[in-house]
Amino acid sequence: MGQRRKHMLQNAITQDIQPPADNQQIVRALGTRGGNIVEVEYPGGATTLCMMPAKFNRKLWVRRGGFLMIQPSPEAQQDVGSRVTGTVAAVLYEEHVKQDVGSR
Repeated sequence: MGQRRKHMLQNAITQDIQPPADNQQIVRALGTRGGNIVEVEYPGGATTLCMMPAKFNRKLWVRRGGFLMIQPSPEAQQDVGSRVTGTVAAVLYEEHVKQDVGSR
């Protein structure tokens, strides 16, 4: 594994995740839909598709049932027919979920 790739993976796991901003939400991943598209479920039960940024490709993986922090995509709000409504801001691992629950 290259230094850059290893470094990004280590940072993603060990960094402290900030609480979601006003426009961000924590959702549960239902699975991947190919390429860089992930199907997610909001706490209310609604499902949608979100795009994984290129910086996460082949570096961070999303497991079914895992948690993600997403933010709405301004392009999706303009395009009424778009099914992709947001982008992944962070992948939350078990340590991050415990940290968030423990801080509440």
